[in-house]
Amino acid sequence: MNMDTEPLAETVPQNLIWVPCVALDKEIIISGDSQNRCYSYSLEKEEYRMVCKYPAEVLLLHEHWVVKCEHRTRSQKKYKRVPLLSFGGVYKHTMLMSYESVWKSETSTSKHVNEWLQVRNGFVIEQNSDSNLAGIRGCVGGPNNLLLFVTFYPHNIAVIDMKNYQYVQVTNQRLPINNKLWFHCFVKLDKTSFLLITKGAHIHIRYDVVTMTFHYEVLPSPPPLFRSKDDFAFVLVHRWLVFFGGRDERYHALDDIVVYDIKRKLWTSPPHVLPQPLHASCAVATRDHTFVHLIGGVTSNDRSQHVHFVMRIQDLIVNIHTCIHNIMYIFLMCESTLHILAKTTLFIIFIGSCLNMKLVLFFIFGKDTAD
Repeated sequence: MNMDTEPLAETVPQNLIWVPCVALDKEIIISGDSQNRCYSYSLEKEEYRMVCKYPAEVLLLHEHWVVKCEHRTRSQKKYKRVPLLSFGGVYKHTMLMSYESVWKSETSTSKHVNEWLQVRNGFVIEQNSDSNLAGIRGCVGGPNNLLLFVTFYPHNIAVIDMKNYQYVQVTNQRLPINNKLWFHCFVKLDKTSFLLITKGAHIHIRYDVVTMTFHYEVLPSPPPLFRSKDDFAFVLVHRWLVFFGGRDERYHALDDIVVYDIKRKLWTSPPHVLPQPLHASCAVATRDHTFVHLIGGVTSNDRSQHVHFVMRIQDLIVNIHTCIHNIMYIFLMCESTLHILAKTTLFIIFIGSCLNMKLVLFFIFGKDTAD
C-alpha cells in the first residue's frame, strides 16, 4: 500500500455502521452492512468481494459482534476453512459460518460453505431474556479455546461452552462497574484473562476454570476525556490497546487516538488525529501486526462514512515506546543534578521532535453520504 493509491469509493460497501471485522491471513471479513451483506477485503488486491447475506430470519443486523473460532473440524482444516461466530445485536441471533476464501481461483461447491447457519440446538444468546445485546462484545478463550466469553448491557458477563452451545454456570457474573456497558472495549490477554474498558471503568478480569468463578481487579481509571466517551473503535496489538474516535457525552463524534500500554499501565495521547471525527467504526489489525484498518463509521451529524483508513502500527506505538525507553535511559545515565538538567533539556527537544513525527495515515477510500 502506498500514498498514491487512487480512491476507489465506488467499490466500498455502503452504510458500514457498527460492523464487526475479523482479520484472516490475507483478507478482512466485514460482517454485515445495512442490507445484511458480508464482504471480504483482499489485503493483496485492495478490493472488496461479497461473501453472502445473513438469512431472512435476521431481520436487521445492528450492533452485533463476530469472532473467529479457534477450534476447527477436520474438514475445515483440510479445506482451509475458518469458522466464524456472529451473535447479539438489537435483533438477537447466534450463527456460525464455515468461511472459505472468496479469492480462491476455484469456487467451492460444498454445501453450507460461506453461509450463516443456526448453531447446534438453535441456541441464541440471551434469547429468552430482556437483555439488550446492542454493543455486545465477545472473546474466544478457555481450555482448547472452546469457551465464548461475552460482555453486554448493563453489567453482565457470561460464558458459553461452544462444544454444545450451553451456558457455563459461573459465579460472580455481575461486573463491578457503575456505568452501564455500551459499545465498550473487551479484549483477551490470554485464554482466561481479559481487559474491559468502558466509561469510567478499567477492569482486569480473570476466569478460574476449576471453580468457574470470575475474579476482578479494578485498575486506575482512564484519562478524563476517556471517562465520558463510548462507541470508539479499538484494537489490541501486542501489549498495546489503541483507541480511535468515539463520541462524547453530547454525542459528538471525536477524532482523537489514545494508546494504552498494558504492561506499564500507561495511557498516552499521541498528537496524531483521524482525518475526520468518527464513531461506530471498527478497527482491526492485520495478522502480522503491521497495519491497522479503520472501517466505516458515523460523524456528528449522523452521516455514514464510506471510508477505509489504513495506518502503520509503528507510527502509533513504536515512537511512543522509543520515547519512554529514552526517558529511562537518560536518567539512569545521569551522574549529577547538572547532568540531569542538561540532559532533560536535550530530551525535551528530542521528545518534541519525536512526537511530532508525521503519522503515516493513508486515506484509501472516502465518500460521505447521508443515511
